[in-house]
Amino acid sequence: MKKALILISIFIMILVSCSGKKSAVNTTANKTIGLPNPVQESTAEDIAKELNVKFAVPDGAKNIRYSIVSGNLAQMDFILNEAECTARIKRDAELEDISGFYYNWSNETPCTVGENAGIAKWQITEVGEVVGICLWQNKASNLTYSVSMKKNADSEKLIALTNAVYIAGGAPMSYKMVSMAEGLEIAKNNPDAIIVDVRHDDEYKAGHIPGAVLLTMETITAKTAAKVLPDKNQMILIYCRSGRRSKIATQTLLELGYTNLIEFGGILDYKGKVEK
Repeated sequence: MKKALILISIFIMILVSCSGKKSAVNTTANKTIGLPNPVQESTAEDIAKELNVKFAVPDGAKNIRYSIVSGNLAQMDFILNEAECTARIKRDAELEDISGFYYNWSNETPCTVGENAGIAKWQITEVGEVVGICLWQNKASNLTYSVSMKKNADSEKLIALTNAVYIAGGAPMSYKMVSMAEGLEIAKNNPDAIIVDVRHDDEYKAGHIPGAVLLTMETITAKTAAKVLPDKNQMILIYCRSGRRSKIATQTLLELGYTNLIEFGGILDYKGKVEK
């Protein structure tokens, strides 16, 4: 009987010892296992500096927070009308879904964001909340955007939120708009400035402002712009035929990082001699 008790005691001690060692190993492992958090808290200013993009803040937005995800995706979180919302911008994303919301969307509709085609999607969740996203891309700057709402989402609200985030602040800076006469005077007083005609090639050849270089609006990319405008800090004056394309082109150049842009309307308002 005594031998049996001794054997049982030894067996229990061995079990306790093994359990302690296992616990110690797990404790050490817990200290070393784990991936670094890819979300870095940031500010609007740092995002503009590091990623060269900027969000507009919708009227009424509260609890605004900025972050950079995985080093290349800008994010703005905020509360609007009691709904949690997130806006994101990523370069070279080829219109992938960067929203972080992955549902089998039951509703979707095409939409327009500025001059860009987009798509709004929404879904009723299992708990009855209506969540939604909107995705769009500016092909000229190769920036992909998304906004998401965690409740109260529908096509009208998503599209309104999308334009509030993009229209007023999709570009890192602002640009100046002046009349044709004012633009010509600025160019005259700044000999290092460059005048850019963003019309089509045939329009340019038919007659353009003397000294103007051609950069057709529809062809503007980082690569084509760099060939004609290598200095992003140079003063650049932009015109087209009537003033519509020049505004689109100027916005695109802003998003590509050009810092000193002046849009001065259309050649229809030009009274001087043209160059062919």
